[in-house]
Amino acid sequence: MVVPIVAVCEINPPKPKGDAVPPQTPVTFVRMAAVDADAGAITDPQTRSFAEARNGFTSFRNDDVILAKITPCFENGKAAICRGLLNGLGFGSTEFHALRSKGAVLPEYLYHFVRQKSFCHDGQQNMTGSVGQKRVPATWLSAVPIPLPPLAEQKRIVAKVEEVLARVNAARRRLAKVPAILKRFRQAVLAAACSGRLTADWREGGSDLESVQDLIHRLRLQRGILRSDLGLLDLPAGWSWTNLKTLMDPQEPFCYGVVQPGTDDPDGVFLVRAGDLEDGSVNMSNLRRIPRSVDTAYRRSRLRGGELLVTVVGAGIGESAIAPERCSGYNIARAVAKIPIRHFSPRYVRLWMESETARGWMDADAREVARPTLNLEQLQTLPVPVPPEAEQNEIVRRVEGIFSLVDSAEARVAAGMRRAEKMVQAVLAKAFRGELVPTEAELAEKEGRGFESAEQLLARIRAARQAASAASVSAPRRSGRPRPRRSSAAPGITPA
Repeated sequence: MVVPIVAVCEINPPKPKGDAVPPQTPVTFVRMAAVDADAGAITDPQTRSFAEARNGFTSFRNDDVILAKITPCFENGKAAICRGLLNGLGFGSTEFHALRSKGAVLPEYLYHFVRQKSFCHDGQQNMTGSVGQKRVPATWLSAVPIPLPPLAEQKRIVAKVEEVLARVNAARRRLAKVPAILKRFRQAVLAAACSGRLTADWREGGSDLESVQDLIHRLRLQRGILRSDLGLLDLPAGWSWTNLKTLMDPQEPFCYGVVQPGTDDPDGVFLVRAGDLEDGSVNMSNLRRIPRSVDTAYRRSRLRGGELLVTVVGAGIGESAIAPERCSGYNIARAVAKIPIRHFSPRYVRLWMESETARGWMDADAREVARPTLNLEQLQTLPVPVPPEAEQNEIVRRVEGIFSLVDSAEARVAAGMRRAEKMVQAVLAKAFRGELVPTEAELAEKEGRGFESAEQLLARIRAARQAASAASVSAPRRSGRPRPRRSSAAPGITPA
């Protein structure tokens, strides 16, 4: 049997009357942020007085299902079954719809129904209002058709769904731990690479052990850099600590880019912004273009390809990438610094800049203005551990090989999370098609017994309500005394 939700639920039922409980009675107050979309529960409730919460907020009680109606919370599945409300009463954001069962549908069954992607998609298509403030109207929600099996079958469906979801959620929790583990592993690899431990076997194997120290010393003298002992960790023989400035090509500009890019020009020059630095390269999919007149004013920051690019403004300070050859002729934004590396491997230097040590140094040296900023004078003093050229190349080869495996592991984790979500939705779809558990009719026939169908259940509830209403209307009044008011307080609440 399929019925509109309004046939089995009250949509946004009326609030309790103002005198249902004493004004200072504590009740649960639920902000939108307090609803955990994954757990389907209220996880961070507040407490307010009944008098304060009743005015201007959505009301609900234990066993109601609350559902976000505003974008994007609705699409994100913000819904919960209300349980454990103080004194059985709850109030919350006006951006909730509240659904209260009339007795023919279990709250858990209703909750899983509204968590379906198909339900969310249809609701999104029927939202009203302006962009950014669109909401699911109560009229649409009332008319949504919901499959209604007998109560006994609903219980079996809910039990099976929750059994499967418990296993899926356990797998999700395990998968969710993997990215942090892989992130720590990446940092461990970088620490080993930039301290010489990763290539210790390579050096012991009789590889070229020429020292880089003479080259570093000569470059320091040429560029007027007197500091030679940076007081950092010990390095293998042939390695040397130096500053980033020593590694730069003095013939090429070390600079940041365009301060005011101007309007987007479809015929202009591509601009590389901080957000375009991704996974060690430049993401070309969303580059904007600046007018050629602006590019001409910033000739120094044009790219040739092969430069090391580093974010120096904003939360992403230290994010780095190597400009591909195809970026030749592009320009860079103010938040990006262009570092021309000479005599050394830009790919090795970038690996060092991705390490926790280098990132921590840059974060600590950044200054807060409107946003965190690392100026060029500070950046060029970044200490860098430098191995001989051949070992730089070997380090890059090994690290990139290891990181390729890590990338594959991360991709498998992401795929696993997507499969888990698909499994959830597949289970829900089967549940509401009547395919997840044996139907009550099938079990009754097999066991040779009768059962109450959904139609009979609805008819019984309807008859009981009509009888209660008629009895209330026809109840005789006692002489000289007014008829007592019916309390609308939640079960277990004693009116004042």
